[in-house]
Amino acid sequence: MSTRNRSWVPGWWIFTRRLVEGLTAPPGDTAGCDREVERLVRESWLSSLARRVAATIGEAWRQSRSRAITLALASGLMPAPAAAAIRAAGWMMAVASATALTLNVFKPQPSGPLTWVVPTLVAAAGVSMMAASAALARAFGERQ
Repeated sequence: MSTRNRSWVPGWWIFTRRLVEGLTAPPGDTAGCDREVERLVRESWLSSLARRVAATIGEAWRQSRSRAITLALASGLMPAPAAAAIRAAGWMMAVASATALTLNVFKPQPSGPLTWVVPTLVAAAGVSMMAASAALARAFGERQ
């Protein structure tokens, strides 16, 4: 390869590189452009209309009956104190175990002689949890 063919390669490369850099990273004040766009949006009639609509809807929501009803319903869904939650878990364990024991009685074919053991142990654990819910809540609270 002659030197004459090599001389245009660096010039071509520099031109291409500068072209790509200029297209992908144009010089400019990006932060200043962002501030200008924000100012234009803030001062536009559409933005002013959107703020007025949002304020009107917000005020109507704060004074609506449906908001009062929603808040009343949502307050019942707030997390219960730890002792109440432990008591409820124990109650669910006891009820589930009683259901399993009751259904085992009505099975057409018995599963085995000791199928009552696990539901009985779970029911006992549930009743114990209900009885000791305050102490368990204190113990869990100290542990955290």
